[in-house]
Amino acid sequence: MTAEERHFYLRRLHSLSGVVPVGVFLLQHMYSNALSLWGQGVYDEHVHFLIYQPLVLLLELFVVFLPLAFHAGLGVYFMVDAKWNPNKYGYARNWGYTLQRITAFITLIYVVYHVAQTRFSFDDLQKANMYATMQELFAANRGWLMAVYIVGATAASYHMCNGFFTFCIVWGLTITRRAQTMVWRACMGLFVLMTLGFVASLLPLNRIIDPPFANTPPGRHAMPASSPYEPLPAPKP
Repeated sequence: MTAEERHFYLRRLHSLSGVVPVGVFLLQHMYSNALSLWGQGVYDEHVHFLIYQPLVLLLELFVVFLPLAFHAGLGVYFMVDAKWNPNKYGYARNWGYTLQRITAFITLIYVVYHVAQTRFSFDDLQKANMYATMQELFAANRGWLMAVYIVGATAASYHMCNGFFTFCIVWGLTITRRAQTMVWRACMGLFVLMTLGFVASLLPLNRIIDPPFANTPPGRHAMPASSPYEPLPAPKP
């Protein structure tokens, strides 16, 4: 296999991994965050449903961490080799290309920080009561931490949605200009919805609003019997 062929296949594997499983996981993660709008009970039960699954460590390793490391590692390699030229050409696609690299850098820093904070620094009791834990965390870092989460989530949302647009081009799913325009608009619409949804999910955790749908749960997941923890009441402001 020549260097050009190897580069060709790595590009496509990188593009594919950004959609499945990394992109799918991001959508699932943002759905989990949105459950804060339904209150502490629904939010914590969903967290219990996730963290007490059988073989959860294997799922995290092979569905989340290794694909994410593969995508990020190749992304850093391609980013170093990238040619950023929005000022030279000024075309929308060149700006999209540049923003994709900028948001990749922001997303990588944010993901490392977020995983280190929520996956490795919280003890079992804090994870079992994640709603109250996040409220306490945001209360202790009023303002700046919410801003970090908004910037990180916005960057991740754009990177995923614009990446899906380029995925459709790279894999030959959108050949014509019209098809590419339609997919680009759909992807940017999804980007706006994801960003607004994530910001909305932060409001109850920062005690800016009460959970607006607390009395209408969208579907409840039973807490596994293997969990030794019961939800704690949310801290009072």
